[in-house]
Amino acid sequence: MTISIFERPATEQVGFHKLPDLVLLVTAFSGLRVNRLIAEEGSNFVVLQTSGTYENVRMAGQPATFTLEDWVLLAEGKDAYYAVEIAYTPQSGQSLQVWDDLQTYMDSFRVIQ
Repeated sequence: MTISIFERPATEQVGFHKLPDLVLLVTAFSGLRVNRLIAEEGSNFVVLQTSGTYENVRMAGQPATFTLEDWVLLAEGKDAYYAVEIAYTPQSGQSLQVWDDLQTYMDSFRVIQ
């Protein structure tokens, strides 16, 4: 899980003034495919689910296909934007319960004004 904070003065200097601007930045430069975008009108957060598949990478010295699943919650506060990201790789061998637990943690993150 990664939490990033983008202070408003810095984002405004590069032309980002609203939450949708940050959503476009994340999706345009992520290199991943957006599978889901969840947003409610008037809400101060957006949830993205993205994924990417990479062919012919080396895992344990062998050529393999590598898949990355990613959930990102982008939230807008008075002074900053927040990105809470959880990445999961099915090839890691972890129990899917770990993924469910991380999803619960991300769902609990909100900006309180």
